Amino acid sequence: MLTFYLSHYFICIIALSFFYLIGFFILRFTKPAFAQKGFFSDVFFSLFIGLTIFVTLYALLKTQFHSIHILFLLIAIFSWLEHQKFSQKSDSLSPTPVFKADWKQLLMIFTGFSLVFTFNSLLTLKEVSVPDHIFYSRIAYYINLTGEENDYYIANVLDKNFRGATPYHFYELWLAGALTSV
Repeated sequence: MLTFYLSHYFICIIALSFFYLIGFFILRFTKPAFAQKGFFSDVFFSLFIGLTIFVTLYALLKTQFHSIHILFLLIAIFSWLEHQKFSQKSDSLSPTPVFKADWKQLLMIFTGFSLVFTFNSLLTLKEVSVPDHIFYSRIAYYINLTGEENDYYIANVLDKNFRGATPYHFYELWLAGALTSV
C-alpha cells in the first residue's frame, strides 16, 4: 500500500509541476494585464492556466475539435487579441515580474499539498469500490477511448445510437483520461 501511495504521490507532483511550467511560460510569454502580485498568486494562476491549456488541447485533439472545450480556445484567442490591441495603445504596462520565493513559501505549499494528498488518499484507499469513483472512471475511460463527450460508457462502442455529445462536466474527466493514458 505504501508503494501505491508513493507512486501516486510522485505522479501527482510531476503532473502539477508540468501544469505549473506550462502556465508559467504562457503567463511570461503573454504578459497578461492581471499581473500576479506575489508568490501564491503566481502559483495559482500558473497552475490554473497550465491545467486548462493541457485539458483543452488534449480534449480537442482526442475529439478532433468536436468538444465543448473549443470555447476555452476561442476565449483565449479573443483575450490575446484584445490584450495585443490594448498593449499597442498603452505603453504603461510593465512586464510581469518573475516571482521570488523563499524557502518558507515553498515549504508551506509542499506541506499543504502533502497533507491534503495524504488525507484524501487515506479516505480513498479505505473504500476502493466507492460507486462514484467507478462511475467517473468509466466515463473517463470511454470518452478517452472514443473521443466523444457523453456518459454512455460502453454503449459508445457497441451501438451507433449512443454516439454524439451530451452536456456534462468533462474538464476533470478529460484530465483523468489524459493522466491514465500516460
